[in-house]
Amino acid sequence: MALSLAACAAHADGERLAFVTSVQGNANLQTWADANGLSGLAAADRICRQRATAAGLAEADQFVAWMSDSNDDAYCRVHGLPGKRSANCGLTQLPTNAGPWWRRDGRPFADVASASFTTDAILNPLNVTELNTVSTAPLAFTGTSPLGARDTIFVGCGDWTAATSGTSAAGGRTTSTAQAWSLGRLVNCNSPAPLYCLQRGSGPALPKAASRGRVAFVTTQTYSGDLGASVEAQGQTGLAAADAICQTQAQAAALPRPTTYRAWLSDTGVPAASRFANDGPWYRLDGQRIASSLQQLQSGSIETPINLDAAGAYVQNFGAWTGTTASGTPGTANCSGWTATTGATGTYGVVNTTLATWTQELTPLACTLPQRLYCLADNDTLFADTF
Repeated sequence: MALSLAACAAHADGERLAFVTSVQGNANLQTWADANGLSGLAAADRICRQRATAAGLAEADQFVAWMSDSNDDAYCRVHGLPGKRSANCGLTQLPTNAGPWWRRDGRPFADVASASFTTDAILNPLNVTELNTVSTAPLAFTGTSPLGARDTIFVGCGDWTAATSGTSAAGGRTTSTAQAWSLGRLVNCNSPAPLYCLQRGSGPALPKAASRGRVAFVTTQTYSGDLGASVEAQGQTGLAAADAICQTQAQAAALPRPTTYRAWLSDTGVPAASRFANDGPWYRLDGQRIASSLQQLQSGSIETPINLDAAGAYVQNFGAWTGTTASGTPGTANCSGWTATTGATGTYGVVNTTLATWTQELTPLACTLPQRLYCLADNDTLFADTF
């Protein structure tokens, strides 16, 4: 099932596109209607090209599946090369000239492929199909590690020729960015899942991010549930300590109006959203919109993860204290008002997802386990000269 988006964005000549297929099947790719009798990675690429052709995309024959097998790694394949990433795809040095890629809705998916491609350069989740609809499939078949090489631990789908019950392969989370988009969970070989399809080769560089709204970032450091214990808290405790931490980091990064930053953090009787006097939208420092409003932050999902810190580094599969449920209400676990470590738990979210788990994971964590914080600007100025 997929949800419709607005009309497709126009793409400049030479821009590389990426999508998740609107169709699904099991891991024996030869059984897919679009495989045309091919098997393995040849079937995967044929499926991508058939889907691109059906959607009227230019250079449909240049699409390949982001998948790996015993002989070829996905990283090499998007460069138009066979072989293994560990062997530089058969070259004298690792190629780094594929991409960047755009989704059908006009938002960038990923910057150019590089040594840290799947961890640093994934700007938005790849959950938009070739038809410019939002896929509701949670996982895509990849068989590929975060480095773009074949995952060597879970290889139960026989190089994409078997759908044996009880076997699994690596799958990418369609709602995630850094790392988890390629390897976020296992997919059963006999379960239906889509494929990621990327146009191989290089395209024009991504434009420089514009300063378009209030900034949100995730902290560079982690903190126990006693937030006042951090030197960045400037002697404050509880929610005030969290805000001081955000302001300290905003000032260190020379962000405009650093004293207006607040943490997305709730306490007993104090919802996170109620602590903001100004509404959205909020953007990451790379220009990607996170949410249009406070209402969206409390809707159960956001547009792109808050996984870029104030220093410009992308954060992978880490947690952030929130004390906040998916609907924006205070959670029942808040490390005793964010003043305790031992004997208490706190509600937290995962920073590299757009699902409700960005603000509320299922089970609270012990307050002794350090987590990050989400920091959002709360000022009446939407535009600034520099972000």
